[in-house]
Amino acid sequence: MEAEGLKAQFDKNDIIGMHKSTGMITKLAGKQKTHKITRVFNDAGALSQTYEEERYAFREYYCQLMNGTESSFEDVVVKDRITSPSKYNGLDFDSCWKSIPSPTDVVNMKLFANANKATGENCRVGKTDKSFPLTMLKVSYPLVVKTDVRIQPAIQWKGGMIHEIFQKRRPP
Repeated sequence: MEAEGLKAQFDKNDIIGMHKSTGMITKLAGKQKTHKITRVFNDAGALSQTYEEERYAFREYYCQLMNGTESSFEDVVVKDRITSPSKYNGLDFDSCWKSIPSPTDVVNMKLFANANKATGENCRVGKTDKSFPLTMLKVSYPLVVKTDVRIQPAIQWKGGMIHEIFQKRRPP
């Protein structure tokens, strides 16, 4: 009976009636809420049918967009160890040591940093660096020196991971 009412509302193009009829049908079917409709298309143009397909489509899209690849930590370490000697061409090694920040520079950087930033990949909040700059200097100063000497970010500061952020509900 409700299905005929829904068909009649569709024929009349009555949006409010369609919404009410749809709600009645789902209540009669014993469903409390409806699942999210996915509108994610993969590379072939096919609509995702499951949550796993949707996640896969997002991963593929962002891998292409950010020129990223799915890799293990061991692969990242191997790639990081391979450096081109040509990146040091044209550097004056006698004055390069002056570019390395002093421990005082790093402490000042931590003191003047914004403490209300989100947790990074190092799992530390900004307030930790700002509240304990001398203690955190012991942890971060070797990485600062490594970054400056190698002319590239330390492996601890590279990479990333795409993941979902669940807000107030779980995935379907």
